[in-house]
Amino acid sequence: GIDPAEILSRVNRDLAAENENLLFVTLFCAILNTRTGEVVYSNAGHNPPLILRANGKVEWLKLPEGLVLAVMPDSKYQTRTTTIRKGDTLLLYTDGVTESMNPARVLYSETALARITGECAAKNPKETVEHVIKSVKNHAGAEPQSDDITIMALRILDLKA
Repeated sequence: GIDPAEILSRVNRDLAAENENLLFVTLFCAILNTRTGEVVYSNAGHNPPLILRANGKVEWLKLPEGLVLAVMPDSKYQTRTTTIRKGDTLLLYTDGVTESMNPARVLYSETALARITGECAAKNPKETVEHVIKSVKNHAGAEPQSDDITIMALRILDLKA
């Protein structure tokens, strides 16, 4: 009975209460209804997820504004809704993916991530994650990794509605 914006508000208040070092957290919070494909979500400064539609089209999920967690205890968050259909894949990732640098100091970028994700329509979620990670590592070459690289792919195989 609690929506993602309220979850973020509560977590934010708790983290901000004892944050003497002024650390922060980015977070994307979503609830997926497996019967309808409805995704109710909110955001606290995190990167926008991608939706790889079953037809191969790649879309950025439109995120509501939301300050990172733990900075201001009274920050407000908004909830939005989208629908994931049968065969669609939701791709979530950390900024270590798009901000991975090569030896020439060029970022991997959201553009590269969208292009590589678009190549994955026929791949299962595990193969999608492996394909993206391989692309990021190829881009980085010998440059040391400077941030975490975390990717999660969720594909809707069937809806229960």
